[in-house]
Amino acid sequence: MHAFSVPPFDQTLVLNGRVLGPDEATLDALQVEAESVICLKVDTNMSEDALNLQNILRTDSSNDAPESGFKGTGLLS
Repeated sequence: MHAFSVPPFDQTLVLNGRVLGPDEATLDALQVEAESVICLKVDTNMSEDALNLQNILRTDSSNDAPESGFKGTGLLS
C-alpha cells in the first residue's frame, strides 16, 4: 500500500494469470514459489479514493513488521 499509494481495497494481486487470495493466506498456501513475479492490478481510479487512502495511511502503521514468510528470501534487504 505504501509503495504504490494504492489502498488494499483497490489492489488485486495476480500470479501467472491467477488472482491471489484470500488476503489472509500465506505465500505457501497460495503456492507462490521463490523468484515468482506477482503483478499488482489497480482496480479503480486513485483520485476517487484519495481521502480513504489518507485515513488508512494514518491508522495502518501498527503492523510494519514484514510477514515471516519473507525472511531469508532477500526481499527484506
